[in-house]
Amino acid sequence: MGYIGAHGVETLKRYRYSGQDHSVVAKYVLQPFWSRCVTLFPLWMPLSVGSDLHASCSKHSNSTRCRIYSPHLDTAPPRWVHLAHGILLFLYQTFDAVDGKQARRTSSSSPLGELFDHGCDALACAFEALALGSTLMCGRLTFCYWVVAAVPFYLATWEQ
Repeated sequence: MGYIGAHGVETLKRYRYSGQDHSVVAKYVLQPFWSRCVTLFPLWMPLSVGSDLHASCSKHSNSTRCRIYSPHLDTAPPRWVHLAHGILLFLYQTFDAVDGKQARRTSSSSPLGELFDHGCDALACAFEALALGSTLMCGRLTFCYWVVAAVPFYLATWEQ
């Protein structure tokens, strides 16, 4: 069967994701908000693909705007770029949380969907580091922000 043996295939069939966040903000603010948001989408709509693509494209286009207005990441872009970045980051986080809830709601969650979701998160993480470097006008030090963002994400994903 290639790289995954018979035992691994059986384990994948039984796999269930269980992300946990026990913070006060998650419990009393974010989870209720996301639970209301997921009811806005019809049951026939598979959010796992559409929302992640939309969010990743939005993040990519926003980071591109930062790169256009500050090509060396050492000058301040216009203020509207920061506002757009904040709005797109909020939408990205909301869609990212809601698509998992929608997948469980429609019984369409799968390890492949989770892999796709985490892949989109990895791309968004890299673009977020680029936008942060532009905002802080770090120039070449932006790579350090990318490492600071990428390493914990990689380790947390590897742990799963």
